[in-house]
Formats: sequence, structure tokens, C-alpha cells
Amino acid sequence: IPLYEKTGGVSLMKIGFLSDLHADHASLKINRSVVEGGIVKAVSDAKLDVLIISGDLSSDWIYSITLCELIEKKTNTRVYLVLGNHDLWHIKKQTNSVLESLSHHPSILINRFIKLTDEWELFGGLGWYDYSFCMPGTTPEIAARKKKSLWVDEQFIDFGMSDPDFTAKQISEWEELFVEKENKNIIFAQHVIPRKEFLSTRENQYDWNFCNAYMGSSDIGKFINKHPEIKISSFGHTHTRFGSVVLDKVEFICNPVGYEQEWNSDDYQQEIADCLIIKEI
Repeated sequence: IPLYEKTGGVSLMKIGFLSDLHADHASLKINRSVVEGGIVKAVSDAKLDVLIISGDLSSDWIYSITLCELIEKKTNTRVYLVLGNHDLWHIKKQTNSVLESLSHHPSILINRFIKLTDEWELFGGLGWYDYSFCMPGTTPEIAARKKKSLWVDEQFIDFGMSDPDFTAKQISEWEELFVEKENKNIIFAQHVIPRKEFLSTRENQYDWNFCNAYMGSSDIGKFINKHPEIKISSFGHTHTRFGSVVLDKVEFICNPVGYEQEWNSDDYQQEIADCLIIKEI
């Protein structure tokens, strides 16, 4: 699949952004063939060159791969998926084995660059959370303790280290990979919330607000600010549709599909189409 075409000597590329499709969860409400057909139709109608999915395509890593391959085959669109927490779930918590298997798939971006045009590159990072968005009055230590009862990742994911350590490890690897990228324009895609502006709270819902500890990392936001070559930053994880928001000269894209109770209609294809944000570079 060609990454871009040249028209009149100018490189043109049409890039679509989606996140949190939760296709297997949607299939509990509507037939799986309808779910898959809805994704394919929405992407095909958009006539994209590249589709970037910022995590949580499904809660089954094998199905996430299958969907990437299906979308590519049916739409002739190059698909890249950065991993969300759901994409990493494994009933036996064999997370590092899952990561090793996924790292060999051409659609999966685990801390690597893809050249899009002579001026633009895509970086897909394995973003994670580090409890830096703890609600006031709590601590990272309390967040780590309460994760067992509040956050289902605890049942399906084990990196062999703490969440803060894993997040720090990813950011350290990103720093090494970003050396000598200053003259590029970079689309930085990962799954979790990078800035507190994208957190959501609910009045009198303690557990909901407490779980902001598991929503992202302020250090990811600091990493983005440190690298002015990052022009676009896409993410998901929150199921709040922010669309496109510019903060500190970076365009943040977050327009998740989410679960069926969060949709605006019963039409999954329309939800995909409504959430799809398209940029031309």
C-alpha cells in the first residue's frame, strides 16, 4: 500500500485518527459483521491514505491484529495501531509475551517511527499511566494499592514492574529515539491522557474521580512540550470526545468512539464516521 502520492510535485497525504473503537465490546450489542463492516465503510468512505488508531481497538490482541489486517485489505488504507491497555489484556497476564508477539506486526507501533513524507514522520509510543493525575488528597502509593479493586487492568496486565516505573521506562526510550529528529514534523500517537486539561471529574462520584490516577501521565505531557518537532499528538483512553484542541502550539486529537452507552446514536458506522478526524499533510 503506497504511503502517499505526489500531485504537481507536492506530497499529499490524508490521515485519519480514531481511538477506543472497542470492537469486541460493540459486538455484544450488534452483530460482529455489522461492527466490522461499519468500520470498513466509514474508513473507505473517507478515502484515507493512513489510519492511526490511538489504542483500544479491542480487548483481544489477536483480534486487534485481525481488525488492522481486515481494514487494510478492504479499504487500501495503511493502518497503524498504538497499543491501549485493552489491546494488551491477556487472561494469564502474559503481557511481555504479548508485546513480543505484537512487535513483529507491521501495523503495530511500539516505540518506533514511520516515515510518512519527506517532512513528516509518525511515532507510535507505548504510553502508560503513573498515578501523576491522582485526585487531591491521595497519593501514588494509595493509587497503587487501590488499583486491585478499582481498575480491571490489574487482572490482565503485568509488566513485571510498577506502573510508574514502566511509564518512566517508555519515556526514557522515547528520548533516545527522538535524538536528531529536530528538523522533522512529527505526529506523536499513544493511548493515555498526556495533560490534566483532558481529565474529567464527576460530582459526588469518588471512585470515578479516583481512577484519574490510571488515566495518563503528566510526564508524557512534559515530553511533548520538550519536543517542538511534535506538531500533532493523538491519544484516547478517556472516553470523552474532545475533538481537536491546540495547547502550547501542539494539536491534540482525542475523539474516542467508546462504549455503546456513550454513543450519540445506535448506528455504529455513523459513530465511527463522526469520530474520525482527518488531517492533510
